[in-house]
Amino acid sequence: MAKRSQLPLTALRAFEAFARLGKMSLAADELCVTHGAVSRQVRSLEALCGVKLTQGPRNALKLTDAGERMARSLGRTFDELEASFREVKAAADRELHISCVGTLAMKWLIPRLSGFHTRHPDLSIRVTEAYGPVDFTREPFDAAIRLTESVTGEGLTATPFLDNFHGPVVAPDLAKGGLDLA
Repeated sequence: MAKRSQLPLTALRAFEAFARLGKMSLAADELCVTHGAVSRQVRSLEALCGVKLTQGPRNALKLTDAGERMARSLGRTFDELEASFREVKAAADRELHISCVGTLAMKWLIPRLSGFHTRHPDLSIRVTEAYGPVDFTREPFDAAIRLTESVTGEGLTATPFLDNFHGPVVAPDLAKGGLDLA
């Protein structure tokens, strides 16, 4: 794939904001920069293009014909970029992030993800291994699976869904020796 030329994106963004809003000061406010910074970016864009994009006194700048053409093109382009960004973000928002104990994730959760994905193809699942108490204010999880008797924390609820059995596990050689486990 051919390398793109180095587009002056900051200058293009500053010019588009000025063209859309009609004043350097309004563009500066939108971009959180100074009026002078927007003016310098517009002048640098004019120098790079080799054509005047604005005309008139500094307090009443207007777009030239070339400036109008560039403003229309940039407006459409930035609209497309924003739409693309929203689309990608919406897809990312369709991710379910689950925090789970590692063994349960490997032995129970992950083997079931294929069936879940078949039923919910637009939802992606991310599983993160974690063991400590759940704190949604510090960790960016949508759901958490933990082995616990109760849940503490504002707004948290626990839903039991698996029985958990505990018991001793003994090495075969030790079990042959008649170890009394009682």
